[in-house]
Amino acid sequence: VRACVHTLRQTFPYVYLAPTQRAWRETARTTFVIVASDSPLDRERLAASTAGSPLDLDKLILSGEELDALLAEGRAVTLTDRYAPVDQMLAPAFRNEVPAESAASVSGTTD
Repeated sequence: VRACVHTLRQTFPYVYLAPTQRAWRETARTTFVIVASDSPLDRERLAASTAGSPLDLDKLILSGEELDALLAEGRAVTLTDRYAPVDQMLAPAFRNEVPAESAASVSGTTD
């Protein structure tokens, strides 16, 4: 997800990331919604469109500081037509491995 967000930030001035669950840091896998646009997200309109829905994206969108901190947790990879190692990046998920930085946050340890 870091590579996708980093890549989108190369083109779009506004990039938002919303995990689909509040405890996304404590789970080995989660789904994210990424929104990239030339104009700021209308948060009031988003909130109105998801009111009453079990997936309240407006309340789940990471703040700019949270998104910057997430991006700083790993190397910045820009995906291109010639370089898109997504299969390799997802390999640990398919092998049911938790990346080292996720394991530390789940266990509460820091290195």
